[in-house]
Amino acid sequence: MSNFAELASMHGRRIVIGVAVAILLVEAYIAIFRRENDFVFHRQLGSQFLLGTPYALGGDWYPLPRVMINALIAAPPNYVARGLSYFGAVLLLAWSAQRWNRWAGETRALTSGQTFAALSAAGVVLLPYLLRDLDECGLQLFLLFFLTAGGWALHRGRSIQAGFWLATAAVYKVVPLVCLPYLLWKRRFTAAVATVAWIGVWLVAPAAWLGWDATHAGHQRFLARSQVTAAHRSAYPEVIGIEPPKVQNQSLQAAIARFLVSVPKGHPLYVEHPLFAQLGNLPDETAYRLVRGLMLALALALAWKFRGSWAATETSGAQPTEWATICLFCALAGPVCWKQHLVVAAPLVLLVARGAVAGDRRSRLRLVVLMGAGLAIVLTRHGIVGREAAIALMSYKIDVFALLALLATAIMIPADRIQPTLRIVRGDETIEPMQRVETTGRRAA
Repeated sequence: MSNFAELASMHGRRIVIGVAVAILLVEAYIAIFRRENDFVFHRQLGSQFLLGTPYALGGDWYPLPRVMINALIAAPPNYVARGLSYFGAVLLLAWSAQRWNRWAGETRALTSGQTFAALSAAGVVLLPYLLRDLDECGLQLFLLFFLTAGGWALHRGRSIQAGFWLATAAVYKVVPLVCLPYLLWKRRFTAAVATVAWIGVWLVAPAAWLGWDATHAGHQRFLARSQVTAAHRSAYPEVIGIEPPKVQNQSLQAAIARFLVSVPKGHPLYVEHPLFAQLGNLPDETAYRLVRGLMLALALALAWKFRGSWAATETSGAQPTEWATICLFCALAGPVCWKQHLVVAAPLVLLVARGAVAGDRRSRLRLVVLMGAGLAIVLTRHGIVGREAAIALMSYKIDVFALLALLATAIMIPADRIQPTLRIVRGDETIEPMQRVETTGRRAA
């Protein structure tokens, strides 16, 4: 009977792997040969950098080092660049998943079957975000890799290496600068200084190709754009001079503002659909201040929850959860967050999925939250409810609140820990190699 169960399990794994490979191959054809999207724009940015005229076609909301990085996908022919980016992103996603499993496994080891189940469940929940990003050949999966590599290096005590990866993430997309206050709060001063130093290296690196004058001009243009964006006091964020506010924006600021302000018909945020309703009607300035206050309150609450030192979080087993939280807010904390940006939520979803299959006292509760969040994320897609209904539902920022529910689950309902214990073996006495230790959420002494 056990042999039959094992064979059935192996057969089930083969089916899941086969389906995953088929999806990736079909998506590869679509992304490489059929799509025209932001990948084209990033190639254009890189091409202008290679020509010595960065920002000639716009894009000055990206730091100049990111434009230089884009030159890597601008140099090869179009289809070659797309293929290299797509399959490179898939490989880095696999590497990131392996590192997160290994990291979490140091606190709570799972069987191979449980690990496979957790990866499968996380893949299903994340599928809309992964496919959306793979449509653009995985550009956001590179950010996930930088953040994972930085967190893993920090965990292994390699502060200089961690600084390099976190600096790369920060110049790739500005929002990962949230890592710096976290490093300071956790008293990882060497890593924080290394991050700043590597950012400095990245900022001067374009001069090797452009020269000092063009590099300085590029930085000035980026800073000018950033100042305009920062000075705009609107409850619901937008990119001033680039595009109006959009329903598709899934940032935390947009999610809070959605329930505080109302817009008239004809406004870009108004959706003509029976499912669309407006709840709040505060003046925009009042709503802006309230949004900022609530975001600050959330930041302070997380800071209080994460108040232990980095070494203490390793002892308590909270390290992976805290870093997964930082990864999530590298998307949510920005003024604009599209669906493809949410692939950085993958570590958090994986950790909750691992807890859901762990088999401890609270696994069922974690499973319920994971299933609820997964249904909310997957069943509100265009292909299931229709485009108009999907846009109306998207306006409620269901994805944001589903991910925040998973975050609350990971923080407030940690998995029981499994630690090796020292035992004396006498004669034929049976040895129990592992012992369950209940987590209380308190920091280690």
